[in-house]
Amino acid sequence: MFLNFAGNFSKPSNGIHILNGHYINKVQGNNDVEQFEELLNQLSKMFDFILFEDACNLIKSGKNLDKPYLSFSFDDGFSECFTSIAPVLERFNTNACFFINPHVIEKDEIFRREFIKSHLNSKIDKTFMTWDQIIQLHVNGHIIGNHTWSHKALLNLEYNEAYEEVKRGKDELEKRLGFDCKYFAVPFGTPDFFDEVGLLAATNNHELVFTSSFEYNKYFYKNNSRILSRRHFEGHWKISHLNYFLSQNRSI
Repeated sequence: MFLNFAGNFSKPSNGIHILNGHYINKVQGNNDVEQFEELLNQLSKMFDFILFEDACNLIKSGKNLDKPYLSFSFDDGFSECFTSIAPVLERFNTNACFFINPHVIEKDEIFRREFIKSHLNSKIDKTFMTWDQIIQLHVNGHIIGNHTWSHKALLNLEYNEAYEEVKRGKDELEKRLGFDCKYFAVPFGTPDFFDEVGLLAATNNHELVFTSSFEYNKYFYKNNSRILSRRHFEGHWKISHLNYFLSQNRSI
């Protein structure tokens, strides 16, 4: 109720906003595409959509901006990223960065269900993109990022263990897609699930690392220009909720 009310009196702050989601709905529905497209229709009236890599470059430039810009990212690589989310983004002439855990791609049904339960700590029932779909997203101009090999929390690990979890995911993506994987998203996103050792393993392997919904008033996590913060959302959220969260002023 608070978000519904406060969001109606909020407007996006000027600057760069990067959203990170996972899916449109927890349960797949026939109207998912229409629902997500309507959300983007509403957002496009308030934001200029920009490509993910342009958003990163603008943030790093430190340039003062006189209007709000919006970019998109999605974690975990669920199949609707290919079937529903990417096609809608393309109709709005923008892209997203899709962060992938290679370990779960094209595994059997039992493995998939156990992975969601034990690695994602979730009860949702989702399938994952295939390698062919991930490659096609890359061909279509979307960005593919690393989300670790198996979505292991980068917390309380020895450096070599964290490094292996990060590097193995990066190596598999680069082998499959034939590109330089520059971007990494921390599993679970918040400091409850990572520490300085985990972040060091990530930054030692990638140009930029992304957290989620933590200290969103700052572009950079703990003033580290290699670690950027994103704002969590999902594709079924109300526009008033996003209005409220994205009204927060951001600074270096």
